[in-house]
Amino acid sequence: MTVMADDGGIAARLSVDLERVEARLRDLAQVDRADLAEAVGFQVGGFRRRLRPQLALLAHYMTTDDDTVPATDRAIDASTAVEMLHVGSLYHDDVIDGAAQRHGRESVNARWGDGMAILSGDYAMIRASGLLAQLGRREALLLTDLGCLMAEGMVAEMLERFDVDRSEEAALAVVTNKTATLMSGSCAVGVLQGCRNDACIDAMLGFGRHFGIGYQLLDDLLDLTATAEQLGKPVGNDIREGIYTLPLLRALQRDPALRPLLRPEITEAEIAQVLGRVRAGEAVEEVLTLVAQHVDQAVTHLRQADCARARPRIAAAIEDFARTILSRQALNRRPRGSSPV
Repeated sequence: MTVMADDGGIAARLSVDLERVEARLRDLAQVDRADLAEAVGFQVGGFRRRLRPQLALLAHYMTTDDDTVPATDRAIDASTAVEMLHVGSLYHDDVIDGAAQRHGRESVNARWGDGMAILSGDYAMIRASGLLAQLGRREALLLTDLGCLMAEGMVAEMLERFDVDRSEEAALAVVTNKTATLMSGSCAVGVLQGCRNDACIDAMLGFGRHFGIGYQLLDDLLDLTATAEQLGKPVGNDIREGIYTLPLLRALQRDPALRPLLRPEITEAEIAQVLGRVRAGEAVEEVLTLVAQHVDQAVTHLRQADCARARPRIAAAIEDFARTILSRQALNRRPRGSSPV
């Protein structure tokens, strides 16, 4: 699941702690009703990168002096909670999108119906809220506020579908609220399990926000440039669903002839035409440059954290992690599900 080189045992430590998160997730997915348990466990226990738990754990490592000890149970619960929130939001997202697949396999809504998917998502998010409440008022309030921003982002994306006049600012606001807020919160709750310093927490919120923006922009690029095998779903799905992301809006600015193609009735042949023209244009490089800028901003925030300055080796590993995840080489990543990375 990890993507970093094993620098002094950090990657090995992360791998062990992620296994503990997996065990906790399986425990929380247990439901008395077998039918609900099957639906909840289908995605909670399915293949995932566990990126948000990795962020939480790495942030927590900056608050510990002994690199040889495993993360505390509180840090494991914090990491589990952010993943449960994320998975719960995906259940709802797939219903809104009418998605038939998630990471290369059948979605919960396609298999059991929208009602079961919504309720399974509710279950996952409520279990996450319970974990956060046990950790403390600060953790619960932080993720509650960020959860509200996630909902705002999802509403904005839904209402802005098929809008060829959508502004880059509107697209970036959705990226920030829908994706970056939870990554930001993951970093913050990880740090909170060993440090209650406001400046440190604010720095990690900033790191996670810019990391999350860069991550989603790269993911938006992948939908336009990758293969169906890499994505685990059809290429150009955002275009089909009328979600005109920042890379597509950049391409539209330079190639206005794309405009009449972008409509609810777009055909598969027209989607292929749009994808070909986006790939041949300058938008891909422009957005890659924007991703790199957000990585640099994330690292700037990271270096401002007192705990990062106190533990430079951990901070360097986190920086390497961020730059690896958000590198241009990520556009050529392995198909989802083919590797533990």
